[in-house]
Amino acid sequence: MRNYFKLLIIFIICVLLGIFIRSYIAKGNTNEIKTSPNSALLSAYTKPHTSPKWETVLAPQLERRASQLEAARIAEVARLAAAQAREQSEALQRAEAAKARIVPKPALKPIQTATNSADIGIWDKLALCESGGRWDYNGSSGFDGGIQFSPATWNAMATGYAFAWQAPREVQIAAGQRLQARSGWGQWPACARKLGLI
Repeated sequence: MRNYFKLLIIFIICVLLGIFIRSYIAKGNTNEIKTSPNSALLSAYTKPHTSPKWETVLAPQLERRASQLEAARIAEVARLAAAQAREQSEALQRAEAAKARIVPKPALKPIQTATNSADIGIWDKLALCESGGRWDYNGSSGFDGGIQFSPATWNAMATGYAFAWQAPREVQIAAGQRLQARSGWGQWPACARKLGLI
């Protein structure tokens, strides 16, 4: 019986010793691999290949930013070109408007025409002296019409026409008759004196 226990103890010791030796050998192999000069090369081959950060992250960001800057530059160039074209168009319109004289439309109903037919010949002579007989005369002297009304005097006549040169001959003569009755022939001093009216 004692021999049996001895053998059992020896067997257990041998098993434990074998386990210890095996673990020691395994640990030694692991350290050898870690300290081997070829471990770096081995790890390089065993590690999965990964792309550098600038290729996977930075490069697409830089390309996207470059595209955004190019689009912004193109949009700015288009905006400046449109603004320049608009300014040129407005300048051309202002120049054309300055050349063209905007004339108000005459009223549809002139309020008075000449009534003294015997006196009309005097007004034709006066118009011939004042404007060369042109009842539609519209010069740059500040006076217009056949007998040369100033804008203020013409508006005071309330003929229904914005300017004397727009009114028919008869309306201008009627306005002249009213003005002469109120202020005399002195309204046309040079031509009235030439015609012997004053």
